[in-house]
Amino acid sequence: MEGGREGGRPAELVAAQSCISRLEAALQLAQQREAASSAALVEAEAVARRSDELAMANLQLSQRLAESKAEMEMAAYYKKASGVCGELTEAKSRLEEQLMGLGSLLSASELRLADMAARAAAADVGGRGAVGSGEHAALAECRARAAESSIASEVERRCGAVLSSRALWPPALREEVEALEARLAAAEAERGMAVQRAEAAARAEGELREQLGTKTAELALLTQESAAAATAFAAQLQQLREALAESQARVAGLPDDLSRSRAREEASATIAAAVAAPRRHSNGGNAATAPSPPTATAVMTPKWQVQNRVGGGGLYNLDAAFAGDPGDGGNSSGGGDGSGSAGTRKGSGGPSNVDAVYMKNVLFKFLEAHLTNKVQERDMLLPAVATLLQVGRWVVLVP
Repeated sequence: MEGGREGGRPAELVAAQSCISRLEAALQLAQQREAASSAALVEAEAVARRSDELAMANLQLSQRLAESKAEMEMAAYYKKASGVCGELTEAKSRLEEQLMGLGSLLSASELRLADMAARAAAADVGGRGAVGSGEHAALAECRARAAESSIASEVERRCGAVLSSRALWPPALREEVEALEARLAAAEAERGMAVQRAEAAARAEGELREQLGTKTAELALLTQESAAAATAFAAQLQQLREALAESQARVAGLPDDLSRSRAREEASATIAAAVAAPRRHSNGGNAATAPSPPTATAVMTPKWQVQNRVGGGGLYNLDAAFAGDPGDGGNSSGGGDGSGSAGTRKGSGGPSNVDAVYMKNVLFKFLEAHLTNKVQERDMLLPAVATLLQVGRWVVLVP
């Protein structure tokens, strides 16, 4: 039984070590998964930083777009104001020219009127031209009014023609308007590009935010799984380490138990040999003088059933010793190695004092183990007690 335990301890130790190796491999795998989770976290942080950069670029583009819109509005206002100012300036110059022409016409009309007045005066002298001079004055006045109305209509016509055709504008005004239009076209193109960049940045930001959310969820799940796996692996590893320590302690205590058991067996064998030697000598003398009585057949009992590990002393073939005669000591010696007790009867028919002491010792140890609830020790003593009860023809009820 001890040999089986000694053989089982290394197997348990090997199994525990293999289990520890598996758990260490699993712990390594969990650490690798944790490293992968850390790498994923770093990548997610990089994605978040990139998203922040894109958001900042989008904000800057939006600001530039707003500035471009303001510049375009100012350019349109200046363009309109410059056009109106140029038109007004040109119209003013033309009106001035027309006014100068009208002034010259008025001067000519006045000269003609004076001439006509002189002629009328000369006609008055003759007495016949009074009525004719009045008609000439009325006709001159009508002509002056028609000239004024034609001048106003001509001014309006020429102003409309100047406003409708850019070719009639002054060169400086045309250059200024063309420069403003070029700036407006460039601002419009830049605005379109800024809008496209802003839309692309918004799309990229949305994609990055979606990736960041996915990565964050995966990272949280991996972190929870890694934490749970690490906790479970740590608990299993601690249990296996405790079991390994207990197994190592048991394995370390096995040599001491084995040495104590062997010492007890050697002591039992020595005592049994010392007791059996005088008996064999006395039985040999009696056998020379007296006829040998019929001997009973010895029933061999296996060693593991009658070995008293606690109390010491062998009980091999004790039932055969009680079944034989006093002079049959040689046939009742237990085992093939001569290490058991003789266990012979005396002439009175009872066991010897040494055998009685052995029997009492075994019974006391059995009762003590039973009362103190030492199950293993009690089970080990059961075969020896059964042998004693069979030899002594006793009936004992064990509770």
